[in-house]
Amino acid sequence: FRQRMMVPLSDAAGQIIGFTGRIVGDVQNAPKYLNTPQTVLYDKGRHVFGLFQAKQAIRDAGYVVIVEGNLDVVSSHQAGIQQVVATAGTAMTEHHLKALSRLTTDIRLCFDGDKAGIAATERAIGIAQRVGVELSIISLPNEYKGPDELVQHDAARWVGVVEKTRPAIEWVIDQYEARNDMNSAAGKRQLTTETMKLLKLVEDPVEREHYFAILSEKTGASLSAIKERFGQSDLSVEEKRLKPVNAEVEVLKDNVQQDYLLALMTAEDGAVDVAKDLGAEYF
Repeated sequence: FRQRMMVPLSDAAGQIIGFTGRIVGDVQNAPKYLNTPQTVLYDKGRHVFGLFQAKQAIRDAGYVVIVEGNLDVVSSHQAGIQQVVATAGTAMTEHHLKALSRLTTDIRLCFDGDKAGIAATERAIGIAQRVGVELSIISLPNEYKGPDELVQHDAARWVGVVEKTRPAIEWVIDQYEARNDMNSAAGKRQLTTETMKLLKLVEDPVEREHYFAILSEKTGASLSAIKERFGQSDLSVEEKRLKPVNAEVEVLKDNVQQDYLLALMTAEDGAVDVAKDLGAEYF
């Protein structure tokens, strides 16, 4: 972490569990950010940055804003918008949304509108459907790359931006529409196919009907044609195929158990005395 600004990572109780280091020196070929590796204490798939500081503000506001970067959170809190947290980039998990759902079901995402941001939102929609939260999108003015940059230029404008949201599915459909030629049959077909795969994630039939109507208006197709297309089998969501487990997994399990023991020894003085009596055969 040499020549880096250190940002502490804390759990929901405020205990420090890791760090993010932001490069400030001129170090050739060095990554911009360097994070604490995965440990027993720090699991980036579960950690919500800023949650300890934002909990009360989330309860008071009735919603939470999820941004991409830790410094976006810091800047927003400095600007007085404290119901803001971040995940590890755009890699949102079910654990993240479940932790936030204990405080509010109104989840607002502020991700980039690039390919990675759209893909992250698509994944988040599926997770939100399982967890049972309402997902919406906050769009930044085009001239700003992120909340941190907006706050530095006009903090009051960020206050207004977080109040203007669009349902996540409608936002994603708009992104699909923007990248297809809606004056051609092929473009309309592609928009329909992409949207249908997304709607396979929607469990509520009334909500699904709402998006059918939006798609019908955008393509000019009848509702009956839209519904017929939805029922076709080629739209099923493919499950990710996992690589076969190799023999190294057993070794990794042993390493994880040793890590747990080291963590216990750090947290509990009594565990140190017990560990002293353990022979090599225990490992």
